Amino acid sequence: MEKLYTKILGMPVRDDGVRPITTVKDVLIDPATGKICALEVHSGRNMVVAAMDILAWRDAVIINDADSIVSAGDILRVEELISQDIRIYKNNVESKDGTHIGKVYDFSIDSENFNLKKLYVARDILGLARYDKRIINAKDIVEILKEKIVVKADTSVVKEEEEELPVKEMAKA
Repeated sequence: MEKLYTKILGMPVRDDGVRPITTVKDVLIDPATGKICALEVHSGRNMVVAAMDILAWRDAVIINDADSIVSAGDILRVEELISQDIRIYKNNVESKDGTHIGKVYDFSIDSENFNLKKLYVARDILGLARYDKRIINAKDIVEILKEKIVVKADTSVVKEEEEELPVKEMAKA
């Protein structure tokens, strides 16, 4: 199932009990593979849940127990990703030829295999109004860098029903 980043933030993390243990603070994605390495949580400084410790992902992230929440320093690749500070959300997007396409205002993740699926990109006016919205499939990403995400040359074809997805979901909130 596809999950939007803006809906993942604040999502409860719980074990088989009813009460949440914590909530999701951020999603750490490996820029080399496009896979989720861990979910950063609000349980303290640099505390994470490794992707391999996620049992299910529905209306909440389900883990075995609170012991699955560990320090980012305990997982080598996660600590490295945090220190690199490479983010998808609000990162600039440009084509291989250097043409600026816009900024990522949302992205989606496949909650079953933890892969990056789509980037929702738009240009904006002073950060207030978005225009020229595009949806870029993850397979069109060439590389993810700290200062930009490089995509294949022409990613302008967007289906209208897909373009409306984040807007409809934001209206529900």
